[in-house]
This record gives sequence, structure tokens and C-alpha cells, in this order.
Amino acid sequence: MRNATAILQRNAVTRPATAGRHDRTSSRLILVNTIFIRELRLPAWIGLYAHEKIAPQTIEIELDMQLASDEVFRSGKVRDTIDYGVVVERIKSLLEQEHFGLVESLAERIAGIVLGDFAASRVKITITKLGVLREARRVGVMIERSANSSH
Repeated sequence: MRNATAILQRNAVTRPATAGRHDRTSSRLILVNTIFIRELRLPAWIGLYAHEKIAPQTIEIELDMQLASDEVFRSGKVRDTIDYGVVVERIKSLLEQEHFGLVESLAERIAGIVLGDFAASRVKITITKLGVLREARRVGVMIERSANSSH
């Protein structure tokens, strides 16, 4: 099993914003701070077909978790960020305890955990089932959710 790669990525994005009733356009700087995990491979009980219920399958998970604030850059404290090690342990625990019929259901559960328990403002999750189709190396789902919307 490969180790997951996790890192904090900080991007500055300039977006137009309207100011005043004269509809003048200005620019404001928006910081996007993302913790990501790549190539997290874990065993999972997942699938609807009989052959998928015989043994766990290896899935690959990719996560992009947007920080709700940039406090960690001032404080240097883990309490002000998303601890990716703890996120991985929560996902492992979830996969050990439950069987999921659909990859979509698993992705939605992980999104709920990241947004609710780790206070991310936004999350993007890709879950890949490896080697399930002879014609394709990978099949899976990608979802994006934010804390201020249901989907």
C-alpha cells in the first residue's frame, strides 16, 4: 500500500468585485488555503454486486480540503489547520466499520466528516475503484461540497 501524500497549498487568486452603485470594477485578493491528500490507498467494503461482497477492494482517495481561515500561517499551531493524519484515521475507521453500496455514498460521508468535524470550508473528493473494469484502469466519482451549501 502506498503512503498518502499530504501538503498545504496556498494560492492567491484575484477576482473582480463590484463596488458601489456606479458598478465600477475593482480587484480583491482572495486567499485559497488547501490541505490535500493524494493517492491514499485503503481497503474498503464497497459495491452492490455479489462478487464485491466477498472481499474488500482497494480504493484510492484524493482530498482537497479548504481551510476556513488563514490563522495557521500566523499561529503555526496544528489546532488552526486540518490535521491530515487525523483525517486519514477517521476515513480508515469509517471503512473498517461500514459497507458502502455506492462509491457516491462513501464520498458523501467523507465530505460530511471533513466539513463537519474538521471545519473545512470546502472539500473536493475523488474516490477511485482500481481494476474493476477490464476496459478501464480506474473508475470512480468526484464530488465537491462546501460548508454553506447542501450540494
